[in-house]
Amino acid sequence: MIRSFFIIFLTAVLAVSGFAYDFNGQVSGARSEAMAGASCASGGLLAETGNNASALVRLKNNAVSVSYRRGLLESNNILLSAGIPVNLAGDIKSAAGISLYYAGYGQISNEGAVDAPVDASEFTLIAGYGIEFVKDISAGISARMNSSSMGSKNDFEPDIEVSAGYNHKDGMSAAIVISRIVFKPGITAGFNYPIGTQEHKVFLEADGSYISDYPVKAAAGFEYAYKEFVFARAGYMFESSSVNGLTAGAGVKINVKPYDIKIDYAISPKTFFVNDMEYNHTVTMEFGF
Repeated sequence: MIRSFFIIFLTAVLAVSGFAYDFNGQVSGARSEAMAGASCASGGLLAETGNNASALVRLKNNAVSVSYRRGLLESNNILLSAGIPVNLAGDIKSAAGISLYYAGYGQISNEGAVDAPVDASEFTLIAGYGIEFVKDISAGISARMNSSSMGSKNDFEPDIEVSAGYNHKDGMSAAIVISRIVFKPGITAGFNYPIGTQEHKVFLEADGSYISDYPVKAAAGFEYAYKEFVFARAGYMFESSSVNGLTAGAGVKINVKPYDIKIDYAISPKTFFVNDMEYNHTVTMEFGF
C-alpha cells in the first residue's frame, strides 16, 4: 500500500513539471480521444473516463499512465494519471485516482481574435474517489482545481464533481457525471455495451454532455479488441458550435510480469478559434501492476 501511494505521489510531482493544455477543459488519454471522447461509462483511470470517479471501482490493479499530445498551434501537452484500488471491509470495491494536466501555448496570435500575441497556459488537477455501495452500483466524487492565464488575465477555479455508475459483470455499463457544480455546472451521460466473444469483442459507446459556457457535445465510438491484445478504435464527435469530425486510433497490451503495459494512439480534430482546426495526435502509455 505504501509503495502504491508513493508511486501516485511521484506521478503528481512529475506532472507539475510537465506541460499540457486543452482550452475546452477536457482531460483525456488516447483511448478516449480515439473514440471521440465517448468513454464516460468505461472503467479505469480518470484520464480515460472523462473524470468519472464512479468508474474507478473497475480498476483491477494499480495503474499509472502518461499521455503526450501534439496539440493545437503546435502545443505540447502532457497528462499524467494514476489510480489505486482501496481495500475495504467485505466485498466492497473502492478506488482513488488523480490526474494532472498542464500546458502552455506560448505566444498566441490569431487574426480577428486578439490584437497582439499573448502567453496562454492552464493547469488542471483532479483527485477522485469511487465506491460500489451496492452490487453493480457505484458513486464517486472528485475535486477539481483549474488555473488558467491568457496575457494579463488569470483565473482560478476550484470545483467539485459527483458521479454515479452501473457496472454489470458482463461488461455493460452506464454513467452520469454532474460536473463543475460551483463555477460551470454541467452534465454528462454515457453507456458502454460489449458484444462478441472473449477472442473478438466490440465495445459500443456513446456520450452526451452540456457544460456552461461550452458547446453541447455528443459522441459515439467503438473499440474492437482481439484477445485483449490488439485494439482498433474509431468515433464521431459533434459539437454544436465547433467540431464535427471522425476520430481513430489503435493500441496494444503487453504482459511483462508483473506488469501490464498498454500503448495507445489517437488522431482527433480540435479547434482553438473559429478558423483554427487541426488534427491532434495523442499517445498514451499505461502501466498496471
